[in-house]
Amino acid sequence: MLCERKDMSEQVHPTQDEVEFLNLSFNRFLDLFEEIMPDEFWDKPDYIRFSKTKDLFAVYSEALKYPPMQWVIQANKRPNFSDVGRDLFRFVRHILMHFPFFEKWDDVWIKQSLVNFHSSRPQFIHKFLTENEGKGQFKYRFWGRKAKENDLRRGIIAE
Repeated sequence: MLCERKDMSEQVHPTQDEVEFLNLSFNRFLDLFEEIMPDEFWDKPDYIRFSKTKDLFAVYSEALKYPPMQWVIQANKRPNFSDVGRDLFRFVRHILMHFPFFEKWDDVWIKQSLVNFHSSRPQFIHKFLTENEGKGQFKYRFWGRKAKENDLRRGIIAE
């Protein structure tokens, strides 16, 4: 079992329904991950790369809603996770899910009036951009072990 813990209602996790959900979400996530990670993936057409990445964000965001997943994340928070990881992920996810009009990364754009068109209050995308306006550029990168070793060997990055 992934996590046998009781929440406030004293229900043991995972339940049968949760196991089914976790199997579906983890299998799809791992399938997408294995498809995206090889270098050859980046030679595929823009629309394929964009769609697979969009699917990966959708699956991951659904998996994050599972309470024991949140327990694990909270227990293993990395520095700046709340500043960069969670909010950046949520920002990208909101753009991909709420503006499904694009077929490749180079086509993606947003503007304040579209982000807030159905609400008189600033929405998350607007808030994220406002909070980060004027801040220095930051990099958020994921390396596979071999890619990182190659970059270290070639002197592109330092340890």
